[in-house]
Amino acid sequence: MMLPKKLLMLLNKINSLTVGYALQQAKQQLENIENSYLDCILLLQKATSFSKEHLIFNQDQPISISQFNIFCKLVAKRKNHQPIAYLLGHKEFFNLDFFVNKNTLIPRPDSEILVEQAIKYCQDNLPTSNNHWQVLDLCCGSGCLGIALLKNIFNSSLVACDINKNAVAIARKNAKIHLLKDRCQFITSNLFSGLTKYVDFFDLIITNPPYIETAKITTLQAEVQNFEPFLALDGKEDGLYFYQQIAKQASDFLTSKGHLFTEIGYQQAKSVLEIFQQSGKWQHINNYNDLSGITRVLQFQKI
Repeated sequence: MMLPKKLLMLLNKINSLTVGYALQQAKQQLENIENSYLDCILLLQKATSFSKEHLIFNQDQPISISQFNIFCKLVAKRKNHQPIAYLLGHKEFFNLDFFVNKNTLIPRPDSEILVEQAIKYCQDNLPTSNNHWQVLDLCCGSGCLGIALLKNIFNSSLVACDINKNAVAIARKNAKIHLLKDRCQFITSNLFSGLTKYVDFFDLIITNPPYIETAKITTLQAEVQNFEPFLALDGKEDGLYFYQQIAKQASDFLTSKGHLFTEIGYQQAKSVLEIFQQSGKWQHINNYNDLSGITRVLQFQKI
């Protein structure tokens, strides 16, 4: 898609280097990418700072050679299946905008189910003491789960942890963006190893742990397997390793009768439920399905 410098200068001189021309060229490059036209609009928005509406309705708008070159580089990366969220540097989740990069999973709509149900639980119940919810976001990644909950539950504070220190830094940045840094603490921790001072402390734990079987990661979309962090995907051999660890350890960090909400993978509901029930530490409260009718979230209460 990169054009010779002389041709670019000629197009620019005769005002033919326009939004419409750039989008036409990019669409041809991304013909094998799903939703490519929207991607083109979003990437051109990043390159030019024009709004999406302006780009759609003003395709005769001239753009500079510099803007076109920036756009071409972004399109080349998208053609190589680099996720659009990483190229843009942000992703909307629960009507909030989150900074993301290669160190975090990209927030997905399915995870909003967990946030919705955790918010409803907090609204319908009282925390253990002081009318203030103490929440743990375990395996926090970008921090989207915990931050979205805090934006909707005002009498709450958050501890968010992840094994990846770079992901923790991104979560901290997102809390600052959403003006929540004074209500949040961020810890680099392999599950509960760095949380020893929080025994019997949390009213609520929310988590979206790695749950994909190691062997299946290479079968995922190129955008996922080649770009999203392996550590955040890999649930070990059977995809259930982290559920086993959480079922064993999480109750120690909850207050009496505290609750846990966990996201699960496709067709994992039965296995994860058995893991928690066999631990003898949990009462199963409910399942929550996604829009396709697939169980996506499980809720448990500490016994």
